[in-house]
Amino acid sequence: MFPSARRRGVIRRWVASRLGLRLLAKPAPSRHNALAYIAGHHGLAAKGLIEAIPDSGGLEALCLQALGLGLRSRVVRLEAGSLNRLQLPCLVQHEQLGWMPLVAVHEAHVTVQHPLQGRVSLPRDAWAMAFMGLALEFRPAP
Repeated sequence: MFPSARRRGVIRRWVASRLGLRLLAKPAPSRHNALAYIAGHHGLAAKGLIEAIPDSGGLEALCLQALGLGLRSRVVRLEAGSLNRLQLPCLVQHEQLGWMPLVAVHEAHVTVQHPLQGRVSLPRDAWAMAFMGLALEFRPAP
């Protein structure tokens, strides 16, 4: 086993102990919760439309759902060290948790809005190991 693979396992176990093993075993309840959080931040009501849209599809479907809520989205590909350049809050893709709202980025940790546990702070290096390199930035559509 490569040292990086062993380290990744240690990081995963730490994140699992922090968020709960069951939450990492299955995806987040709904990515609509994440999109509703972003819409609420921008002062948009998301309740009716979120329930009417099925929770399936890829990145394009997520962008179309955001447009239906009155949000323009921009897909950003970046390294984990560049998270502080993102317009917050935004959605970031996590290896185990799926699309999560990123709320704050600090030197030592990042803060995400977990759909079941609320705001959770994770060490930045632990987050970097599972960050998929994709982010969605949002702003209200004119």
